[in-house]
Amino acid sequence: MPRRKYTYDLDQVQLTHVKSGDQDNNIYYSYFSENKEQKKKVLDALLTPHTVNDVIDMIFKGDITDDQLRKITTAITFIEAICKITNTSITVTPSKLFFAALVNWNASKGNGANKIRSYSALHYAGESSKELDYKEYIVNGDNEGQKFNGDYISVVISPKEFGNKLELNLPIISMKLGLFRFAAEHIAAYMTIVGDPDKTSLTVPASTWMDMISEAMSKRKIATFSKLESKRLPNLVSSDAKYIDEILALNDFRSQFSFLNVYEIEFDENDGTLTLKNTSEPPEIQASGFRWVEARGQSQFLKSPRFYIVSKHGSGVHILTQG
Repeated sequence: MPRRKYTYDLDQVQLTHVKSGDQDNNIYYSYFSENKEQKKKVLDALLTPHTVNDVIDMIFKGDITDDQLRKITTAITFIEAICKITNTSITVTPSKLFFAALVNWNASKGNGANKIRSYSALHYAGESSKELDYKEYIVNGDNEGQKFNGDYISVVISPKEFGNKLELNLPIISMKLGLFRFAAEHIAAYMTIVGDPDKTSLTVPASTWMDMISEAMSKRKIATFSKLESKRLPNLVSSDAKYIDEILALNDFRSQFSFLNVYEIEFDENDGTLTLKNTSEPPEIQASGFRWVEARGQSQFLKSPRFYIVSKHGSGVHILTQG
């Protein structure tokens, strides 16, 4: 597919100025402002809908070399113009991206704090350094009192595609005055399925749970929470089925059998077991260890000695078990 061509008035294209501590993009800003030919050449090369995501990936993932920092700074200089021309958006300010790039560039060289790997980590880092000074963050970012000490906070979510509620236990760092923040140091969370009699602990990779909270965190002014806010945390965590599918697959949950999503379905509120309402002809079971038991009012209860979780995806209903 040929690359889309965008139209714009070069004289109306405004470049972006950023600064962090003793570093800025003044040289880039001045050079491209004074050199229209190079300004157009670079802008045309960057004008794609995925440029912003590419820049963010370059900042958050892997090491940042000197050459990559130059590429990132160039892109940030044009980033607001790119968003305007391509009709795309960015969830953080260019200044925060520049700040993260400098922190991670220094970390790649072995200088200073942990790398900033996600939006939520960037949100907290920006709060730690009010002026978005990368040097201040590197010096103060690893205070002894702000390290992960094994504390987790429980958040129960109710994804509509599944028959059970899910209890996520997210790693937090306890702070003074009863405050806490999410641990942005790439620490895994764990999850249990409400109703599982064995309360099996399921691993949730750091990248997954950070993605689950990234959108809501990007809208908060501060990254810290009080204990009083704990009840509102379920609103912060995305219950999108793609995340739950990923967690279940990682922990060896597999579909034992499936059937068309054309029945009236009811889930037990305590253990998530499945009942089909108003039918005397339940779907065929193609797996051992499961059977339909007739209940009141032409209902069919799915019985099994093994714990199962029901997943409704589009036209299908899947019965999942672990192992």
